[in-house]
Amino acid sequence: MAVAGYVVIDQLFIRGKLVEIYNVEVIRAWDNAHLPVHKSGAIIYRASVMVSQNKVVDIICEYQCVVGSIIKVEKYKPIFGWKYNYYGIYY
Repeated sequence: MAVAGYVVIDQLFIRGKLVEIYNVEVIRAWDNAHLPVHKSGAIIYRASVMVSQNKVVDIICEYQCVVGSIIKVEKYKPIFGWKYNYYGIYY
């Protein structure tokens, strides 16, 4: 039951519908490990990529992103929400 609830929340508020896929280069990468509030929680890897001419977005990386590497970025639109979410995946 808990898994089904997570899937519903994920589809409604977080991921939603896959809108677009990009193959882009990572231009900046960082994580949350250096934050003072970060104790034993999960490390979230982030990066900045240019998805179109003059449009840079921040993404969440599946694994640690490396500057200069080419990754696949998926753009999602939650069913309930106004903001697109971007996730990076290595090939």
